[in-house]
Amino acid sequence: MRRYFVIGAMLALLTMPVVVGAEETTIPPQLNWSPTPPASGPVDTSGMTELLANLASRGVITPQEQAQLMQPLVGTSSEQTETMFVDNGGE
Repeated sequence: MRRYFVIGAMLALLTMPVVVGAEETTIPPQLNWSPTPPASGPVDTSGMTELLANLASRGVITPQEQAQLMQPLVGTSSEQTETMFVDNGGE
């Protein structure tokens, strides 16, 4: 008799998600939500230089890799590179 009670209780627990169901949630258009996060802002070069020096001193990257990472991006002008690495105070 106890076995039937346990089996019945287990079936009741297993059917609970089916009974409750999952409602599809919709995001209100007022939120202007996008699945893609916004692009990050400019990078502070002093922090980048310090990070790369720290990684090189610990042996995580080689000095050659550090030099490569400090080179400007290919296809960008020096003006674009300067504005890209300006710290705008977290805006």
